[in-house]
Amino acid sequence: MKIPYGESNGEAGWGAKKQEGVGQVQGYLQLPAIAALPKLSAWLMLTDSERVEVLCVG
Repeated sequence: MKIPYGESNGEAGWGAKKQEGVGQVQGYLQLPAIAALPKLSAWLMLTDSERVEVLCVG
């Protein structure tokens, strides 16, 4: 699980932080040791001072 924290700077900042986090998790999923795990479930949790969003990435 990756948990990025973003400053409250509107929807554009939230979307950018979400895209960055998804990209990082997808990169981790490409690592051979991680890709070899057959039942792995990858999640991203984003938070700022007002909200939390959880996404299943892979």
